[in-house]
Order: sequence, then C-alpha cells, then structure tokens
Amino acid sequence: SDQSPAPKKVRRSNVDLSCEKRDSSDNDENLLKKRKPSSSSSTTTITNIAKMKSTEKPKKIITIKNSSNKKEKTEINLSDINCSCQRTDIPEKFFIQCELCSRWLHGTCVDLTPRLAEKLKEFICKGCTSSTQKAKERLYCVCQTPYDESKFYIGCDVCADWLHGSCVGITPEEADKFEVYVCPRCSTEKKQEFLNKPINNDEQKDLLTLTDQLLAHKMAWPFQKPVDIKDVPNYHTIIKEPMDLTTLKSKVMNSKFKTICDYIRDVNKIFNNCRQFNPMNSTFSQCANVVDNYFRQLLENLMIKGDN
Repeated sequence: SDQSPAPKKVRRSNVDLSCEKRDSSDNDENLLKKRKPSSSSSTTTITNIAKMKSTEKPKKIITIKNSSNKKEKTEINLSDINCSCQRTDIPEKFFIQCELCSRWLHGTCVDLTPRLAEKLKEFICKGCTSSTQKAKERLYCVCQTPYDESKFYIGCDVCADWLHGSCVGITPEEADKFEVYVCPRCSTEKKQEFLNKPINNDEQKDLLTLTDQLLAHKMAWPFQKPVDIKDVPNYHTIIKEPMDLTTLKSKVMNSKFKTICDYIRDVNKIFNNCRQFNPMNSTFSQCANVVDNYFRQLLENLMIKGDN
C-alpha cells in the first residue's frame, strides 16, 4: 500500500474511516468510470476489445481491468497511441492501456501477448511504476525518514510535509488545538520571505506556468476538473473544501491569491482531498502521491529561481 500520511493531525489507523462513509456504489472502480476523461476508451473494471479508426484493417486492442472478464467493442484513433517507442507505423495488432496514465502501448514493446494480458489484474507501465515507487520512498519530517504508520505525524499547512510530533515537540493533544501549523523549515526568515511575498506580474506568470505543468502531467487527469456531484453525490459530505487544477488556474489568472503561500494551500487541498476520499491503494491516491511529489520539485525550483 502507499506510504503516504493521513489527513492533518490524524493517525494512519484512522484514515480509512472517511473512505467507509462513501456509498458502496461509489467504490474506486465506479468512480474511475465516472471521472476518467472521455478521450480514454476505457476505465478500470472491464477488458475492452477495440478497433482502430483508420483505413487499415481493424486491429484488436485489449486493456486490462480489475474485476470483470466482460469484453466490449470500442474504437480509438491513431492519436491515442502514445507508446514509449514513439512510433505509429508499427503493424501492431495488440495494444494495452496503462491503468494510471491511460496511455496506449504496443504489446510487443511491453513484452505482452494478448493471452498473457488477459491474465493480468491490471497493467501499469514502467514509467508509472517508477513514479509510484519514488512516491512510496518519499522521506518525511526534519529527520528525513520513510513514513512509519505506528507514529504520530502533524502536517505543515505550508509545505505539506509530515513531521513526527516527537521531532517538533508537539503531542496529538496539542496538535488538535492548531488551526494552522507551520513547520520549523517553513518558519525560517528566508522561507517566510518567499512564501509571504505579494504576488506581482512575474510571480503570477510563474504560478501559471507551474499550474500548466501540473495540468500536463500524465497522472494529473483525476485533478483536472471539479468532481461532478451528479456522479459522486456524497463527495461534499466528506470533502468540505474541494479544489481542482482548472479552478486553481482560474484563481491565479484572476489574481485571487495574495501570496505564494495562499497558492500552495490550495494545491495541498487537491491532493489531501483525494487521499481523504479514496482508499490508500487506489488509482486516485497513487496519482495524488506522484503529482504531489512533482509539485514539490517545481516549487523548490521556483524558490531557487527567486533567490537568484
């Protein structure tokens, strides 16, 4: 399972309580059906047989799903093929879709035959496997250690890092009294100057660029638009402050953020909301962990740029 901390001031053992509040019909598989972009020819619960839209002879395409052997016929375009080989001229008859990034890959490029593919519970490409592994190996706290489910953590509302209460001298009882918590690293004069600097035209352009980079990430598809309440009617019962990347970009463009710190808080909401609503090992949470890590890298680069 993903080693990513629970919502702020909550032990890992309590996290899944929020997930249990969802309707049984709103499990991860059904949510993927509802929320995955329509440009993808499949979701996560059935095996599809698809035909290629072209003047060539129709080609079979198989995607591996989680819980059903049912097959459906559909169609995809040549433009949907985004294999790591970067070729569209291969006379391939079998393609497979990655569970996380939704890319279609040549079966031969990933050493899979249709028969082997049918036996898989899911298929995750090498790139996404590497990204999720890096997210699992993320180091937390000022002591820079992997997440330990048995220990108490408190989340910084600025950088979204998770810190051992013992490392920052805070007990669970004291943590419950904080409206906002800022970790020692974000309390330094240099960091505070960066975070609290008023956003001018240059900073606004930087934040727009950063947001566009997040939107373009191959695993950011769950966060690109607001959750449709028609599809997930109990979402606002659990998530009180929803946020998504399109709304975030609109707020940047309309100068709704006074400081970079305000912007970071809204980005944190996107990933923390996802982890709170979805099971730890779900496709959504895995995507959140990877894109969150990517955001931290971009933010660090932005801070370095500000120092120059």
